[in-house]
Amino acid sequence: MERGEQLERRKRLYEVKHRHTKHGASGGKGNAKTKKNETAGTAVSFVKDTAEKTKTSERTVRGDVQFAKNISKQVRDSIRDTPAADHKEGLLKLARLPKETQVKVAEKIQTGKETTVKESRPRAQRFNYCSRRFTRPFSDSVYFTLVKAF
Repeated sequence: MERGEQLERRKRLYEVKHRHTKHGASGGKGNAKTKKNETAGTAVSFVKDTAEKTKTSERTVRGDVQFAKNISKQVRDSIRDTPAADHKEGLLKLARLPKETQVKVAEKIQTGKETTVKESRPRAQRFNYCSRRFTRPFSDSVYFTLVKAF
């Protein structure tokens, strides 16, 4: 978790120094107001630069920055000394949850009721993907008639 926090801080500093590398800063194809002396083409993106310097993949850098940015400071501080803080997959899942759910998950982890983010997410959210995936386009009676036919 500390690595993600440091990378997120480095990203903020990098974007101050290289403003034109920030996402959306170039203005797109229709921006005709670019100056000739701007160095937009010389600086490398934050992710690429950091990946080269830390000898990790760009995806690793993106993931670390994502959970540092999307998990609130309160939640990070509450789970910092737990085993969940070292589990990157769990941190990414936590970062994708709504803020109020993050607080509930952090409370369960902090009290010791659950040890990972996967275990402590609400049941409805754990199985939400499956319920969306297998919805039937027909009513139950039509569905069972079709199933019996085959």
